[in-house]
Amino acid sequence: AELKVEALQVKYPIIDWENYFEGSRTYWKIIRVGSITQAYRSFEDMLKDFDRKDLDALWRIKKRSSVQ
Repeated sequence: AELKVEALQVKYPIIDWENYFEGSRTYWKIIRVGSITQAYRSFEDMLKDFDRKDLDALWRIKKRSSVQ
């Protein structure tokens, strides 16, 4: 029997991040491959949605931007 597997949800790698402001509110904007973006009101909410690969990627991006 042949087994066909189809991903129900694809999680694209993080390639960049930025803070942005709407009025008096600050948001974290996470940019993934394919220009897919997500906005988070708090760092805590963002961490709840991330897995270890996301955190590693975000840390590498942050370190790279701090060096430049």
